[in-house]
Amino acid sequence: MEKNMLLSQKPMLLSQNMRMPYPERFPKVRKTMCRIKQVLTERALVEEDASRRKALREIINDL
Repeated sequence: MEKNMLLSQKPMLLSQNMRMPYPERFPKVRKTMCRIKQVLTERALVEEDASRRKALREIINDL
């Protein structure tokens, strides 16, 4: 959610010639999302059902 909010807020503020408040949030959110994806990928890899594993990977790749 935070990622989507930041990505939608950035163009809006730029169009109004305003600066992003707390721009340091971008790297923090990116790092957090990478960690979440890593955990989800690890869980998908240990999934025994091939079709479920494939579905989980598709979900992870859409994040």
